[in-house]
Amino acid sequence: MNIMSNNSLLLFPTIGCLIVFFICVYPRFKKPYYGVDTWRILLITDYLRKYKRFPKTLSAQYIIQGPFDHPVILSLILSLFSKETVLKYQFIVSPLVEAFHALLLFVFTYYITGDVHVAFIAQIIYGLTGMVVIESSQLSSRSFGTLNFTMALLPLLLYQATHNIPYSIVGISFLVVLCYSHRMSIQVVFLFS
Repeated sequence: MNIMSNNSLLLFPTIGCLIVFFICVYPRFKKPYYGVDTWRILLITDYLRKYKRFPKTLSAQYIIQGPFDHPVILSLILSLFSKETVLKYQFIVSPLVEAFHALLLFVFTYYITGDVHVAFIAQIIYGLTGMVVIESSQLSSRSFGTLNFTMALLPLLLYQATHNIPYSIVGISFLVVLCYSHRMSIQVVFLFS
C-alpha cells in the first residue's frame, strides 16, 4: 500500500498537470499568436530588450494614448530570452504557468487533506475552470498574476492558522511580486482581505 501511495504522489499530480497544460494550450495550436495581450506583451518585451527600460507611453498603434501602466514582471522575464525564442514559444507560456499553478494547488490540497484523490480533483477542477482556459489561450499577465495571488495567499492562510513566521515572509514577498504582476489580482487580494 505504501508503494502505491508513493507512486500516486507522483502519478496523480503529473497527470493533472498534463491535463491542465493540454486544455490550456489546445486553443493555441491553430492560432499560436492569438490575443491582443499577446502582441502587447511581445511589443513591451521587444522595447525592454532594445532600450533596457520600460516605455513611458503606449505605442502609437493603440487608439487611446496614455502613460505606460502595464504589469512589468512577465515582460521583464521574457526579455531575458531572445526575440526568436519568445516568438517561437510564447504560446506555451501561459499554459505552463497554469500547469505549475495546478501542481501548486495539488500540493497544497494534499498538505491540508492528506488525500491524493481530493488533491487531484482540486487540480482538475481548477484546470477546467472556464476563465483559466480562456485567459491562458493567449500570452497574458493574468495567468502569472493568479499564480502569484495563490503563492501569496496560501502561505498567508497557513500563517494565520499556524503563526509560523516563515509563512508570512513568503506570503508578503509574493504580495510584492503580485503588485507588479497583474492589477486585477491585486484587487482580488484587497477584496478577499
